[in-house]
Amino acid sequence: MNDNELDTNKMSKELDKAHGPEKMEDAAPIQISGKDGMDSEERQRQIVDKLMGYFNKWESNRQPREDLWLEVYKRYFSIAENYKTLTRSKITVPVIFQIIEAALPKLVNSIFSNENKFFDVVATDTESAEEQLKAELIRRVLEVQLDKSNFFIKFLDFAKQLLLYGTSYFKVYWKSEKDWVWERTPQRIQQSILGFPLGEAIKWTEEKKYTYTKRQPDLEVLDILDVYADPNARHEQDGKGIFIRSWMDKDEFKELTQGKYPAYGNLEKVEINCGGGESFTESRSERLAPRGISSARNKDQIELLEFWGKMDIDGDGIKEEAVIVIADRNTVVKAKANPFHHQKRPIVRSVLIPAPNEFYGIGLVEPVLSEVHELNTLRRQRLDNINQTLNAMWQADPLADVELDTLISAPNNVILSSPLDAVRRLDTPDVTANAFNEATIVQQDIERATTPASVQGAPDSGRLGRTARGAQMIIGQALEKFGMATKLIEEMALRPILERYYQLDLQFISSDDVLRNPLLYKEIADLRVTPEQLRTNFEFKLVGISELVGTEANVNQIISFMSIFGKVLAPETIEGLARKVWKLMGFVPDEVKLAGQSMPAGTENAVDPNLSNAVVGQVTNQGAQAAPPSVPLP
Repeated sequence: MNDNELDTNKMSKELDKAHGPEKMEDAAPIQISGKDGMDSEERQRQIVDKLMGYFNKWESNRQPREDLWLEVYKRYFSIAENYKTLTRSKITVPVIFQIIEAALPKLVNSIFSNENKFFDVVATDTESAEEQLKAELIRRVLEVQLDKSNFFIKFLDFAKQLLLYGTSYFKVYWKSEKDWVWERTPQRIQQSILGFPLGEAIKWTEEKKYTYTKRQPDLEVLDILDVYADPNARHEQDGKGIFIRSWMDKDEFKELTQGKYPAYGNLEKVEINCGGGESFTESRSERLAPRGISSARNKDQIELLEFWGKMDIDGDGIKEEAVIVIADRNTVVKAKANPFHHQKRPIVRSVLIPAPNEFYGIGLVEPVLSEVHELNTLRRQRLDNINQTLNAMWQADPLADVELDTLISAPNNVILSSPLDAVRRLDTPDVTANAFNEATIVQQDIERATTPASVQGAPDSGRLGRTARGAQMIIGQALEKFGMATKLIEEMALRPILERYYQLDLQFISSDDVLRNPLLYKEIADLRVTPEQLRTNFEFKLVGISELVGTEANVNQIISFMSIFGKVLAPETIEGLARKVWKLMGFVPDEVKLAGQSMPAGTENAVDPNLSNAVVGQVTNQGAQAAPPSVPLP
């Protein structure tokens, strides 16, 4: 199979035979065969009915989670609810925003802590220089492709969605695009006068060519509202399948049905049966409406449900992995076998906190939603109490002559009443002190369950947190807790993405010209990489939080060893251990010079107590990553 089948560019441009794509054996977008005497049209209707039965059940099953996600979304943007009593406070404490924005940089920095390098490629045969070279070339190719995919920027969206809702998705696929580009070619012309050479002159020729501008794996972040999974599945590769929802303008869809290699079919049916499905966007409109944003969907767009799963489309009675696209829930516009050699669905899912035997994970917000409502209630009660104290209610004798318009608490205001005691102010007791204390307790509960204890790693104010050693122990424990969530992301998302990228390269890069084309891969074109060099036995090594936690553990072990045996260690051993600790911290070990061998590191303070206190304070303000490991007192 050729990568033109997955070309996402306008197919109408490929009608030009002079710039046509490479040939494919079968480019028909709909490859459904009838069975048991059933024709293709009837088989298509049968498949639509079956898949829409799946979709409707899965959509209904997911509705309670959509309500939860909408609540989380509103709390993140501090969207206030509407109340019948207009005088009541509507303020919302932005605690969810604080939680997410505190956790996001910690999560991203722990994975991309090494100058955006989060993985390495290690050859299985460590003795072979050739295999080591191939592993290094594979790493370079994947790094360039991820950079061209804007992976870091997309990972931010992926990670924020993960922290908010507990589940997030990538779609990994092969992307090839063609466009018109200008190429300048130099021609060197020998110049001479009367037979005497005068040197060379350069003449440039310009040519407009229709060629590939992108041929590489790519990925995109999927909105959690646009992915519908089998509720009985525990993994995206399990179960009956998975739906991906998207929209497309009718004009663009029509272009993609034209040409020699159409991406979709059944244009006539789509023009008759499809369009005007605004009701399909209710969940997204409901999410955007509180912020005053209207949905961009309109009646000129078509809803596309892309199903990846097992389905018998060739009529042989055996279900195989396939991709089927249904327009506006009534017309098949694409149906063929899974085009990828790895035969996996192009969905990569990750969860933040796994729920046992469940598909969806738990985010940072869900466990504390009730506390967030309590905090907002307490804050509003305090403001309402202050408002009622300053603007009190009045009790007036209905038979007295009282000017009601003058019953206003204002400086130098005069209230007219006859008799004088016909009006009495109803004072509201001040309860703000108690409400403030209760709100502080609630906010501490929220913080303990979310960021500071598990993410920021700040030492507490107890006895353990007041010592350098105690602070270091708390930091190490916090890193391990946060490392568990990050390790899950590495194994569920990052490693599968690297594997899919590599598998797509093996499938679609079959010519030397691809990786040597400066227009496509200018960063590695001079390496002259061949498709054969991409084939070797290796494994991916992720170097994010796992390496950070491991380094932290090694440093603590060395420090503990030095504090116990420092009095009996030889000077050269102490120097070697000091250099090793310095190296684990990321510095050059040769920079370590001991002042004198008569003062063993285990018998004197390796770190000044004032400096230790400063480090603890820095940790409290900036989190665990701000604090270097400190040598404790013996």
